[in-house]
Amino acid sequence: MARSLVRERLRVFDGLPAAERERLTTTLAAWLAHQRHTPRIADELHVHPQTVRYRVAKLRELLGDALETPDGRFELEVALRAGAALDRQP
Repeated sequence: MARSLVRERLRVFDGLPAAERERLTTTLAAWLAHQRHTPRIADELHVHPQTVRYRVAKLRELLGDALETPDGRFELEVALRAGAALDRQP
């Protein structure tokens, strides 16, 4: 079930180059963790706030309405966490 959720919610990143996929998923995780507070996200990622805004705009293009609703954000956070847990399995 976890793999299915990860596949379904995060498949939009599959076609991206690995470095961009990593940047955007890391930004998404920080964006969710810091409740969309750009300065805190920038501090965590060690980037300029404008870089965060640029990446979030790209995330909006890829994820659409999922970023705008509490349920969508919850699903994305669960998918990110499940994906990280699955990656740690042998």
